[in-house]
Amino acid sequence: MLFSFTKNYSGCPMINKFAIFMEVEKNYSKRTIEEYLSDLSLFNDFFKKDILEAKDSDIKEFLFYLKRDRNYSARGLLRKQATLKSFFRFCMREKKVVVNPMEFIESPKIPERKPEYLTDNERIRIFNEARRNINTLQGKRDYAIITLLYYTGIRIEELSALNMSDIHREGADIYLRIIGKGNKERHIPLKKEAEEILYMWLHARPSTEIKNEAVFINVHSKKRFLKRSAQEVVKQFGIKAGLTKKVSAHKFRHTFATKLLQEGANLVDIQTLLGHASLNTTRIYIHTNRQNLQNAINKL
Repeated sequence: MLFSFTKNYSGCPMINKFAIFMEVEKNYSKRTIEEYLSDLSLFNDFFKKDILEAKDSDIKEFLFYLKRDRNYSARGLLRKQATLKSFFRFCMREKKVVVNPMEFIESPKIPERKPEYLTDNERIRIFNEARRNINTLQGKRDYAIITLLYYTGIRIEELSALNMSDIHREGADIYLRIIGKGNKERHIPLKKEAEEILYMWLHARPSTEIKNEAVFINVHSKKRFLKRSAQEVVKQFGIKAGLTKKVSAHKFRHTFATKLLQEGANLVDIQTLLGHASLNTTRIYIHTNRQNLQNAINKL
């Protein structure tokens, strides 16, 4: 069944066709498709003509408007360009335009953003805080949440979506089946410490009246523990541990990748574990290993 989108682009059937293409052929999530459609709607409202008539000068004017009047950052402009580039590439494939107006549009330079991660001391303080309430049902669940985030590097939405059937055993090893962005599947092995803490929670996890496959549930409502609730658990551990930096699930993901790299894992393996579509996304962690590179040079 196709997604029901919030807006019907009756004036431009190609936008509707593009939405179907993204869902059926590209297998994008509803949220991703809505973001693309939001970008196209913004340009459509600005252009006020048939979007298929747009030229590169029109797009440049649109991008200048976003930067000057809407205070868009370089990163925000880049996303709008990526949306328009994908849309017009699709239009060319469908033979609705002869020239791609995005062909000669230069991308803005994005300043390199280094990933923020937790130091060993900060991580230990958070885990120590999490252990304080481990004798309670909620404490066991919350401890298992931050443990999985640290030892697997999964996204917070992937943790919330985790089901009992996603936990697999092969001999003495346990691994998690994760369905990531674009419905891509990956398997992540569990370290023994993480396995023990996960099963501590699962043995205590209350049963539900209606069959609920969710690994993490609200201990009162017995419903699936939502992404925003899990994010709040992580945030509060950071506050209670007295950390000055804001702690999020994504910082645990960065910490996971950084530690792997520091311990000698190669980028391709880290890419696989994180579920990155492109190795370029994983390369942001290279800077964390510069001391190792210096040590290697010193041994020459």
